[in-house]
Amino acid sequence: MEEEEFDSSQLELPGLAFTSSEDLTVALNQLEQEINRIQLSDEERELLRRFRKASEDSRRMVLQLLGC
Repeated sequence: MEEEEFDSSQLELPGLAFTSSEDLTVALNQLEQEINRIQLSDEERELLRRFRKASEDSRRMVLQLLGC
């Protein structure tokens, strides 16, 4: 049985052990789907930008309306 040669130019990340490149592809696809799921939409990004620029009183009123 031949040992797998170690490619010293490749970065080895602890906790990531894939037996094939297909395993890595599947994991990367799942990661991409999760990132896309949690990314803010353009409308959400704009609302957040406006909220951050608002005065302390305005932010407090918004939070009260949201029940926070």
